[in-house]
Amino acid sequence: MRLNLVLTLGLTLAACGSRSTTPKPDAGSEDAGATADIPLLDAPVDVLLSTAPDSRRDLLQSSPDAGADLRSDLSREAAASSRDATCTGGFAPQVTYAVGTAPSRVVVGDWNADGHLDLAVTNHASGSISTLVNAGDGTFAPQVTYPTGTYPGALAVGDFNRDGLPDLAVASYGANTIAVLSNDGTGLFGAPVTSSNIQGAGIAVGDFSRDGFPDLAVTYNVLDYVAIIPNQQGYFLNLAACFTGDGPYGIVAADLDGDGFLDLIASNSNAASISVLLNDRTGKFAAAATYQVGATPNAVNVGDFNGDGHPDLAVANTDANTVSVLLNAGNGTFGAQVTYPVGSLPNSLVVGDFNGDSAADLAVANQGGNSISLLPGNGDGTFGAQSVYATGRGPETIAAGDFDGDGHLDVVVTNQSDNAIGILLARCK
Repeated sequence: MRLNLVLTLGLTLAACGSRSTTPKPDAGSEDAGATADIPLLDAPVDVLLSTAPDSRRDLLQSSPDAGADLRSDLSREAAASSRDATCTGGFAPQVTYAVGTAPSRVVVGDWNADGHLDLAVTNHASGSISTLVNAGDGTFAPQVTYPTGTYPGALAVGDFNRDGLPDLAVASYGANTIAVLSNDGTGLFGAPVTSSNIQGAGIAVGDFSRDGFPDLAVTYNVLDYVAIIPNQQGYFLNLAACFTGDGPYGIVAADLDGDGFLDLIASNSNAASISVLLNDRTGKFAAAATYQVGATPNAVNVGDFNGDGHPDLAVANTDANTVSVLLNAGNGTFGAQVTYPVGSLPNSLVVGDFNGDSAADLAVANQGGNSISLLPGNGDGTFGAQSVYATGRGPETIAAGDFDGDGHLDVVVTNQSDNAIGILLARCK
């Protein structure tokens, strides 16, 4: 069945108990309301759009902006895959693959349905996406490229046409667009269906209203809000804005309060804070609660760090050279941050059990240090001292997955200054 995706302009939807978005209030204003009259998407086009939840299980996403609603489940699955291993931990030296100019974000998914995890990368200066198909042993075929708008950054994965195959959504910051590329089932992607007037820094994908269709949450860091774009059975008809702190960048979705609905967490890169927006069980969101973290928090991710069954938060504080960990009280509120030193300019982090001890660890891409920091989790919400592994120049983002099929988590980084990605396979055998 084909669904008409109508990408419309200027419609509104009340979604947040925060502040009016038209116009943006002065600092400190507590005006009620949350509707936005913001130009959205060009209309009309005809495209398949919806989600098959079972297909999500093949994907492993990275912060700040890839298929964020899947992150909690995938972290648990990834951890389980290495629990029976005897691991020394750590990673082998990187193997590099050429991509476009200034690669930015990377996501993981099985593009050709062969059971092996493939890669997609946004090339910031090339205006393109590169996809690389896994040979099954952790090596990858040469890139295939697809044009996007100017300065593509944020990248997310979801099964947007309900065919069991992961598709791609990309935000091109310079062009103010969001585009969807549909998977054709062979590992190739079709031409992008492009929106307009959305200057997204990060993207989260999730069924926020639990109606069976994936919605989008996009950080709009120039105007300090998260744009909620609900999918109404194949029609993106409305946009609502939820105000955050200054300069929201990274975004992730997870059920923080255990009510079965996905909530949102945005990292406010100009405010040294994160904003937590709890879902009211209708796909709308309460006013943001703010928690202090370190300077320039560019990425946020989730994982159960103390084993209590509730998702906790980890934040990469780029200008503080630290990671902040905030533990969930079980109801979607969080304790004060505990910080851990990492390398220079940490810009992205991923959660997984990298040493096979059943505790969630953190792997952090240090863009200024040309390295990865691996922080082993102790299982009680605390982390041990970092181990450092060399990457290429300027690793901006990191993602994880079992690329060689040995049951252990590997990582991939975007080496922005080398125009390449680096694959670091786990040393567990």
